[in-house]
Amino acid sequence: MSTDKLDSVRLLSERVFAKRKLEKITQEALGDLIGISGGYISKIEKQEREPQDWVVKKLQDWLDGVEITPGPDTLDNDSETVTVKIPVYRFAGAGPPQLVEYDPIQFITVEARYAKPSISVIKVRGDSMMPRITPGAFVGVDKADRDVVSGAMYAVWLPYEGAVIKRLFMSPDEVRLKSENPEHDDIRLPASSVEDHLILGRVRWVLQEYEG
Repeated sequence: MSTDKLDSVRLLSERVFAKRKLEKITQEALGDLIGISGGYISKIEKQEREPQDWVVKKLQDWLDGVEITPGPDTLDNDSETVTVKIPVYRFAGAGPPQLVEYDPIQFITVEARYAKPSISVIKVRGDSMMPRITPGAFVGVDKADRDVVSGAMYAVWLPYEGAVIKRLFMSPDEVRLKSENPEHDDIRLPASSVEDHLILGRVRWVLQEYEG
């Protein structure tokens, strides 16, 4: 680390420590505010670690009295793996075409690579995609990826049901939405449906317990 960088880190650590003590904030509380662990704050104050750029920015905002929101990145004390605390939503019900309800139902922590800004995480309730996706699974849907790849899995919008997950098969005349569960019938729609708010995003990952 260069001398200038060392001086910058030292000044930041001293300012953070001083303000934290003045305002009687614990390292854990400050960590929650920033979106990192209390142990990470401790290492910054002891100058044992050079904070990442996004951490520096949030700490500087806090020092300057700027309102901030947590994270999203959080570092595990015993690992260099960057993780992210992200909200989980329910699928939106019948009504206007949208992916999720407005208010999150819980938060989960995943590796940062799974938490792009365009990803929304939904908790699955039904069994239509079993055994591939089980009830209670967390599904990451990329709202920015709506390009059709026949056979891929998407979150789609059905006027009478709302947002659901289906495997999509495209042909010149129709779109076929298929469940993994054979007890659920296929849904067949005109090919033009793809241009009419059908696709809300592509399923990019699934987090669920494995039942072997």
